[in-house]
Amino acid sequence: MASSKEREFIDYFEKDKGVHMIYDGQYLLLDDSTDIYKCAKSWIVLSPSPLMTNLGQRKQCLLKSYIYDDNNTYSPTKKSMLRANNFVIPEIAKAFGLEAASYGRFKIIGSLDEGELAREENIAYTKDRIPHYRLEPNREYLLTPSFLKSDEEFIPFGDILSNDKETRVDVIWKQLEQFLTSRNISKDNIKKVKKQYALKSIFGAFVELNDNHNYNDGLVFTDDRANRSVRIAPAYDLDFSMQIYNVTSRGSTYFIKTASNGRFEVTDMLKEFQDVISEKELAKLMSRIHPDEITEIIDKTERKHGLKLTTDVEYTYYRFFREKYEEMEKFYRERFGKDIED
Repeated sequence: MASSKEREFIDYFEKDKGVHMIYDGQYLLLDDSTDIYKCAKSWIVLSPSPLMTNLGQRKQCLLKSYIYDDNNTYSPTKKSMLRANNFVIPEIAKAFGLEAASYGRFKIIGSLDEGELAREENIAYTKDRIPHYRLEPNREYLLTPSFLKSDEEFIPFGDILSNDKETRVDVIWKQLEQFLTSRNISKDNIKKVKKQYALKSIFGAFVELNDNHNYNDGLVFTDDRANRSVRIAPAYDLDFSMQIYNVTSRGSTYFIKTASNGRFEVTDMLKEFQDVISEKELAKLMSRIHPDEITEIIDKTERKHGLKLTTDVEYTYYRFFREKYEEMEKFYRERFGKDIED
């Protein structure tokens, strides 16, 4: 018999039509994402047994359809890039020293005893009641655990800024700094957040992130009673990168821009934050995103997630990031009067 806490937990997810309890044997992880089981809050719960004796072991995760599943606008190569970006670009974010959401390939196998996942009441809706996707057996989805722990709070930039469509990084940072000061965050912590914001902005330009609106970024607050700290949220929703734009019916393109000329080049972002990122820090960063390192990141990502990238897709990655690295090399040479040491 289930305990009262277990019964309360099960009742909660049975009542929420956007959440499905999926037990071991009813799902299949298609890659080697060993870190996929972090705590999360979302639409499904992966459970090893019908009655969980330890509620802390529940596996709550968000399922996401590949954006191109029902869209014939993209070429086969761009469809492959969109799919691969979900796995490759987060690894490049980590090379920048940033946190990034984890993604895995997930498939529901067979059918569930208690209702089919594709029934009308099991469609996930947006706030405007637009069907987002159906959960269907034997169809591959993206699975991602939340990056939040139980004592953390996420506040998107869009809920902080006076204009949630603001794109200039200097304006965004000024308002973030004011917000953090009003929350009594220490000066040292604010300084760390500024560096994280600088790196994330440079990363966004490096990968040409085209879905970089202010609800796809934010701050994560942690309460440990003795101290309230904050950090920039991990990078997520990175599929629209590398000159691939959201051309779906509800799609839009969002760039963050520099203050000086509104451009979205990586060298402009480096100039924007040249007083935040030191020469030593930039040299260390560039050693981690050298073309040889990017090649290794892509190879490891292919093996980890069981991806089989075509020659065209692999070449597009290598060429794109080599060109970006060469732009950074030029900036380094002009700013510091010497070549970067390999």
